Amino acid sequence: LLRDYSVVLFMEGNLSVQRTRLSARAVEVLSPMGVGLKAVDCSDEKFNPGIRDVVKQLTNEDDLPQLFVNGTHLGNGQKLIQLHKSGQLAQAVGKRKKRKKKKK
Repeated sequence: LLRDYSVVLFMEGNLSVQRTRLSARAVEVLSPMGVGLKAVDCSDEKFNPGIRDVVKQLTNEDDLPQLFVNGTHLGNGQKLIQLHKSGQLAQAVGKRKKRKKKKK
């Protein structure tokens, strides 16, 4: 998943309906940046069984949301907001790797 998408947000809820204040704030910050964002609902065990444990192993944190850009963990919701305020988030997301287009 982290290899398939430049920007991945592990969150509670989805892009349309966020279940926590921090997940909503993360979507609010990332959406206007125009990035191809892959959101993964970690609260939906039916469709994403065990995903919360995997995120914890990758980040050593229990908190959601967690943001990855180009496979690199940028941080949780609080860190994401800090990066946004400093301008570092736009810079990191702007430097995302271009994905090769598949030939038809």
